[in-house]
Parts: sequence; structure tokens; C-alpha cells
Amino acid sequence: MQVEQLLAVNPAERSKRPRHHGAEPVRVWTTEQLDSFLSAARSHRLYAFYRLAAYTGARRGELLYLRWSAVDLDVAEVTFGGSTAVVRGQRVEGTTKGGRSRVVSIDRETVTILREHHHRQAEDRQAAGTAWIDNDGLVFTTKWGEPLYPDTVTALMNKLITAHNKSVKSAQALPHARLHDLRHLHATTLLLAGVPVHVVAARLGHADPAVTLRVYSHVLREHALGVGDIFAQAVTASVSKSVSNPGQRVQPDRRLCRSQWWSGTGSNCRPSAFQKVCRLLPTIPGMSNQPSSPAFPLARMPSSPTRSWYYECRRMPGNAVLSVLHPC
Repeated sequence: MQVEQLLAVNPAERSKRPRHHGAEPVRVWTTEQLDSFLSAARSHRLYAFYRLAAYTGARRGELLYLRWSAVDLDVAEVTFGGSTAVVRGQRVEGTTKGGRSRVVSIDRETVTILREHHHRQAEDRQAAGTAWIDNDGLVFTTKWGEPLYPDTVTALMNKLITAHNKSVKSAQALPHARLHDLRHLHATTLLLAGVPVHVVAARLGHADPAVTLRVYSHVLREHALGVGDIFAQAVTASVSKSVSNPGQRVQPDRRLCRSQWWSGTGSNCRPSAFQKVCRLLPTIPGMSNQPSSPAFPLARMPSSPTRSWYYECRRMPGNAVLSVLHPC
């Protein structure tokens, strides 16, 4: 058989695959519903796991990898330096998803809960005796010290939600939520509270804030609603203030450095050692007298010879002086 137009290489191998755009994470629970879930899980021995998951935004595998040596309760910081997964039915440990460790701060109440969890784990170890399994200091284990599998904490969360819903009215029942939804709730709550994106990205372990922007773009759009009204209100308030007080002279705020102010020529205010520091001030174009002049009398603008101007000088950190020009 004769074959024509046979290609030596496959040109499709050099083509780029289309990017997969996942669905935007949905905020399943409110903060009030999160509090209800944590209250329901309060009596369980793994309550600290879900508390830490919700209050740090850490991934499931990162929490199961966590060692006590990476938890500094005195400084209230947790270092996530690895992750746990299941491969072919076996529990394996490796690096975090981004390949880098990160330090996450925790609140005081979470510190207290972790201290209680550490004390309870010590009691479990004493009760197990020789049956206790050495686990290299894992924070979350079974009653016998065995490492937890990821599916264990996932299934337990579903059981806790079901138990809670059976004990309350239907109106107070919690919607079904995944363990990973606690991470999304943590991120969306911080973003809606105005925490900068790069701070949230570092807390979640995103290698680039652009990842956070892409994943939680819907939250940022929600947060941006009304920003135009805020700007308009600021402009309106500024114009209304200037109209209601026309020609009002702005007086320097002497309370900032009262002991260093003294009156010079005319109404010109200068701080102590002014002749020394005024040479650090920039030259202002259009001024008839430059700041480097030792006398520095009341200056006048050439374009408006009938209007006087004066400098308000403030002592700033580092022995610098901030100079602000005001019309008299």
C-alpha cells in the first residue's frame, strides 16, 4: 500500500492546551453558620482541627501534616511546611501545594483551643500506654497516636453537620458543606473585610496574588460595589466645605510640635533650627524667595503680587521638616 503526504512529526504536539477555568468557589456558609458548626463540634476530640481549618484557611493535607514543633503558641503562629495525601491507598507526605512553607498567625482563642488539644492528646498517650504509636509529633492523630487519613476528617465533618441538623429546627439547619469550603469562607471573609489581596494570598499559600484575584474575583466585585458613590460623596463634601467657608485661612497645626514653633517675620512660622533644616527643603518654582534663604521672609507669588503665602513647617520622624504652602 502506498501512503502519500506522510508527516515526519506531529505538529499538534507543539500546540498549547486550552486553560481549564474552574467554577468560582461558592460561599456556602455565613460566619454565623460557621460558629454554629464549631459549637456543635466543640465536644469532639478533633474540634481543634476544624477550628484551625476555619481560622487559618489551611488545606486539609497541610493540617494533617502539621507537627507540634511547627506550632508556636507563645507567639501565636503556625508554620505550614508540608502536606499529606493518599496515593494508591497509602498515606504519603510531601511538600505543600506551592512547594514552600508559610507562617500564619492565629488568634488568642485558637491558641487556647490548641493548648487544650495538646493536653488532651497527652492524656490519650498516657491512657494508651505501650500501645501508643510514635507519630513524630503530629498535632492531629487517633486515640492511639496513629496518623489520620484525609477521608477521615472529611467524613467526620459530614457526621457533625448531620448530628447538628437533627438537634435543631429546620430553619437553623446547616447546608451541606465540604471541608475545603472552610478555606473559601476564610478567604472571602478576609477580602470582604478589606484585607489586602496580597496578605490573603500569603495566608492561603498562593504563590502569586494573581491566583487569589482570579479565584475570588467575584468577591472583589462584590466588595467594589458602592465605591463610585464613596468617591462622589467625598468630592461633594469637599466642595460643600469650601463653599460654606470661602476665603478661610488655614492655620498651621501647632499641637504636633508645640515646643518647637516660634514666630518669625510677619506671620511666617518656623520650627527651631529652621535655618539648618530649611536647606533640605526643595526649591519651589515661582517663589520670589527660595527656601535656602536664611532669612526666608514672607514670600509672594509673582503671578499674584497682591496675595501672600506662608509656609507651615512640621517636625517629622528622622529630624526632617515637612513644608506646606498656604495662602494668607
